[in-house]
Amino acid sequence: MNCRVPYFQQLFYLLKVLREQGLRQLHIVFLALIVSRLRYALPSWSSFLSREQIGQIKAFPKRIYRCGFSCELIQLETLTSTADKKLFAKMCGQVHCLHSLLPPATNYSLRHRPKGHSFELPRYNYDLSRQSFVLRCLYEFK
Repeated sequence: MNCRVPYFQQLFYLLKVLREQGLRQLHIVFLALIVSRLRYALPSWSSFLSREQIGQIKAFPKRIYRCGFSCELIQLETLTSTADKKLFAKMCGQVHCLHSLLPPATNYSLRHRPKGHSFELPRYNYDLSRQSFVLRCLYEFK
């Protein structure tokens, strides 16, 4: 196969061949091969995507769904928000290896926070640092 063919196009071809050979559970193959690739380290790289890359990633699951290889439409935003919430919740635990990246918790009791975290919100100077996972979650889940 041509080396210039992107990975997702190769997987699309694989799904077509499997469907032609009579495989019925193509959704499971789609989840195992493609969605697992998208979820790999998603919290770390998702905020650094350009609009063009986001469009390309979002177009592929739509194409898979239209062709009948998947029984549900996988949304990139859903995958990203779920992965962020899960990792940040684990990271807030004292025993997690990334817990040391979090700022210290505030001891002030000025107002009640119904949900969120008790960490201080650090200042950031550049948009690029705002896109990092820790800062993004601190400001998103406050």
